[in-house]
Amino acid sequence: MPGNSPCLVALLAIASIDLVRYFVVALAHIDMQTELTHAAADPLRLAALYHAGNGIHWSSYRQAAVVLSEKLKVKVGFARIREAVAVSELPTEILAIFSEVGIVNKTARELLKAAKAHGVSSLVERARTLDPLGKSRAQLSAHVCGKRGLVGPKQQYLPLLLADTYREGIANGRWVSMTGAASHLGVHRETIARAKAIASLPGELLDLFPGISAEMGDRLVGLAKVRGMKKMRALAIEAASVIPRLSQDELVGHLVGLARNTASVKLDRSGGNLILTYNLGPVDDNVEIRLAMMAAILNAGGVVKPR
Repeated sequence: MPGNSPCLVALLAIASIDLVRYFVVALAHIDMQTELTHAAADPLRLAALYHAGNGIHWSSYRQAAVVLSEKLKVKVGFARIREAVAVSELPTEILAIFSEVGIVNKTARELLKAAKAHGVSSLVERARTLDPLGKSRAQLSAHVCGKRGLVGPKQQYLPLLLADTYREGIANGRWVSMTGAASHLGVHRETIARAKAIASLPGELLDLFPGISAEMGDRLVGLAKVRGMKKMRALAIEAASVIPRLSQDELVGHLVGLARNTASVKLDRSGGNLILTYNLGPVDDNVEIRLAMMAAILNAGGVVKPR
């Protein structure tokens, strides 16, 4: 700044530093206030906030509520803080399924009410049987809390975990039948039956599908009914030795009996017609029969009924 005296430059520098400090403090205050506001609506964050200040700024839920309300301008009662701490102490199996959707105050109340009514171990068992992917917070809470009206037979679940839970319950005497287990776990009897069928597949086959889904498990059970367990085990052992490892689609093709990398597609024109030829390569007799039936259905434009 030409023409300015050294004193004026010094004053401007000091003013600039103070101005920067002011904005930094203001932004920090805004960020802190935003964080505190969010914490009041998030039980797990509120519980973490309580533990962080316990023994330093407060020594009870009531004192924490006073400090948060009067000094930090966060309106939260001691009962909500107590509820937040209680839900944060639930087993990780329960809290983990809410990692994507989060827990709100309503969810916390539902979980604590269900834990008091049915026992924490019951909630843990239900949480272990469900795949949370694609589920809303309400659906997850309904399943864990045993609200069967919101749980259908075609829900996403982890079949091998559900089968293990069922077997453990039988061994420990928690239930004596699939009907009893279904009522206790908050799922349909059909769901447990499907999980048991998937878990009964050969171990060599299940090893090829880590974390197998219910949908894939159902496909493999259907294939096993057609091809037999012995054949499926042999095919699984064969597939396990293939390098590089087969994808899930390639594995299913291998189990069906379609030769790998032998299919070829050819496109021709005949007059005004476009002809697609799909050469599958060598397939076994059962696959050939099924493909012939599919072709007949396509040619007939619907399901072919026996005469």
